[in-house]
Amino acid sequence: DSTLAAETPVLIAGSLELPGHDDVLINLDGELPSGFSRFQRLIEIVGNDEADRIQARGRYKHYRDRGYELNARDIGARGATA
Repeated sequence: DSTLAAETPVLIAGSLELPGHDDVLINLDGELPSGFSRFQRLIEIVGNDEADRIQARGRYKHYRDRGYELNARDIGARGATA
C-alpha cells in the first residue's frame, strides 16, 4: 500500500494481489503460487531437502504439462558447500 510501490524495482510481498507488478515472480514457497500465469517470468527457489525437491518436481510437472517453457538450473552444483 506504499505510494512508492510503482517506483520500486523490487517488491517483497506475501500475496500476489498487487496490480502493476507482473514482470518476475520469485517463489520461495513449497506450493504452486496462484496467479503465477500473469507474470512474464517465474523463478522457483528450491532447497536441498528431499521434501522440498518432491514438491518442486510436482510444480515442474504442472508447468511442463501446461506448455510453459522451462529452464532448470542446479546452482548447488557450482561448488557451493553447506
